[in-house]
Amino acid sequence: MSDTYKSYLVAVLCFTVLAIVLMPLLYFTTA
Repeated sequence: MSDTYKSYLVAVLCFTVLAIVLMPLLYFTTA
């Protein structure tokens, strides 16, 4: 497993967690 692939995987993981946290937040603030 290369370092580039690993860093890409970490970036995707962080983005997914961020999306899961922000989606309900945005939904509740706009609703």
